[in-house]
Amino acid sequence: MEIIGKTNHKQPQIEQRFKEGFRKFELYSVEEMFNEKEIGKLKSIKDSLRIDFISLHIPHVELDKLKSIIEKVDYAGKMLGVKYTIMHSSFMNDMPPDLLELTKGNKILENTKETNPGKILDLMSKGFNFCLDIAHLFRNSRIEKYDYFSALKEILEKGSDSIKLVHFSDSVFDRDNLSLGEGLMDIEKSFQVLGEYYDGYVVVEVPMDKMKKDKDYLESLIKQSNNPKNYVS
Repeated sequence: MEIIGKTNHKQPQIEQRFKEGFRKFELYSVEEMFNEKEIGKLKSIKDSLRIDFISLHIPHVELDKLKSIIEKVDYAGKMLGVKYTIMHSSFMNDMPPDLLELTKGNKILENTKETNPGKILDLMSKGFNFCLDIAHLFRNSRIEKYDYFSALKEILEKGSDSIKLVHFSDSVFDRDNLSLGEGLMDIEKSFQVLGEYYDGYVVVEVPMDKMKKDKDYLESLIKQSNNPKNYVS
């Protein structure tokens, strides 16, 4: 596994993450960045720092805006050379089939706290790829009363080819994206189970001031493991 960071489109934040040792990122987008000027700035920053934007996370928008946002994100992603566009929408469970079909290819769905394992596996079986958000799965297990680790293993076993990216953070019942150790999850066991099946990018999706600390911790777990899939950048 390779641990990568998360950033917004602002130059000071990207440069701060760069100083902390991050070279690969998920870029969290907002609507105002979808113009030639802002995309050009981002491309210049990317080229000058020699960094990579691995994934581009779409803005949180209403369902009626989603199609137009997908088109804008597609263009930005091509200009910035991203591998994956993350379709994170609270409307996933209610998304019309024609709109859902637009999320194939290099676009990957992110499970929300409302998305249960059955829905994830059903979409995977229909050809959809995923950004598996571990903390969202943990929260959903508390909402729908099932065993989190059993569900995590089942998703990883049955859908390993469909998981292109992972979001990793801690969680409590009503909040996620917490720094590791600040929630209720068994972080070490979660990461161990993940590493048994997955060897791709892991976005450490925590508060910015805790990101380096948590990256270092996850990389220490990788170094302790004997899994040849794991990789420290």
